[in-house]
Amino acid sequence: MRKNVFTTLALLIAVVSFSQTKVGAGVVYGSESDLGLGVKASFDISEKLKVSPSMSYFFTESIPELSTTMMSFDADAHYFFKLKEKFSVYPLIGINLFYTSVSSSLNSAYSVSSTDFGINLGGGLNYTISNKVTGFSEIKAMLNNGNQIVFSAGVMYSL
Repeated sequence: MRKNVFTTLALLIAVVSFSQTKVGAGVVYGSESDLGLGVKASFDISEKLKVSPSMSYFFTESIPELSTTMMSFDADAHYFFKLKEKFSVYPLIGINLFYTSVSSSLNSAYSVSSTDFGINLGGGLNYTISNKVTGFSEIKAMLNNGNQIVFSAGVMYSL
């Protein structure tokens, strides 16, 4: 077991070391979870294939005595098709973990949470702003216990 973990970590470090890495942030909107902020990264597997982990935090309605947290953790694969010099599009497929927590301090305090695993299907568009900065927009269906459509847009910076 220890050998498998070491081998996996070594491969991951090798992929990250030899790939072009981008990091970025943006806004997200979920059809069932509202507006939020997201961070993401992108690692080249090949010229056209990228792996993109991301995390989104969704803002929730402010209700006195009630606290709600909604977050999504995703790992997607993108396959790029160059349209023009500065534009490229990609289909995406991936996995997600959607975490929801609700707690109340009303008459009888309580706290509940759920973690749902699912699949992401969608696509996106990249626009090269400069050799270091890329704008992106993306739409994907998060297929899990609480299906929703998520739109995101932002910028990424090449390290």
